[in-house]
Amino acid sequence: MAVQQLDAHKIKADVWLLSGRYDEATTLSTEPWFKHNPRVWWITFENSSHMAHWEERERYIEVTGAFLPSTTP
Repeated sequence: MAVQQLDAHKIKADVWLLSGRYDEATTLSTEPWFKHNPRVWWITFENSSHMAHWEERERYIEVTGAFLPSTTP
């Protein structure tokens, strides 16, 4: 089931939103989905496009390591 943009604020889980500075999915198109959700981790990779896991592998691993323990109940 797809999440409608108007319902995105109802998401109760922590959300990990990653974007690359040069990503085609720009901040303008992504921000409205989670602008009012306090549980969003929004990380921008300054030297990446859409494949931060490949383009900035070490930083990607670092932020993954910081995010995952924070979601453990």
